[in-house]
Amino acid sequence: MRFKAACEGNESFITVCTNLSEAEFGTEDIKQIYRLRWQVEVGFRGLKRNTDLEWTHSRKLDLVQAEIYAKMTLYNLCSRLRNKVERSRQHQKRIAQAKKHKQKADFGFIIKTIQQWLFKKARISLSTLEDLLLARISPIREGRADTRKKK
Repeated sequence: MRFKAACEGNESFITVCTNLSEAEFGTEDIKQIYRLRWQVEVGFRGLKRNTDLEWTHSRKLDLVQAEIYAKMTLYNLCSRLRNKVERSRQHQKRIAQAKKHKQKADFGFIIKTIQQWLFKKARISLSTLEDLLLARISPIREGRADTRKKK
């Protein structure tokens, strides 16, 4: 389904893939359903980007499933590492020093670094790896009032 949307005076088209019946759900119904679950969709997009699930390397279903399981296993490993990093004293000290915004571990950086470490592209020790993960934080901008600057 494709429909026109307007945001801050700019019109664009949104394409929604759904298995809902056209007979039961009209365009307005589907717009409302997706509006309600938009944060979930944004979360899935982040998950797919961080784990490189936007593209798979195989066309065979069983290999695609194996690739998805492998990437989700990596995601779970990195989630545990992020939790460990965020609970550490060193991370708490860095957050306390941050003045402008609340801070969190940079999860995308954690995933990319762990991938490089696992596949021996980054030849670093475990302690160096931990120091790298502890050093990288990113701001949390809750309730951001500023609108994005467009060119």
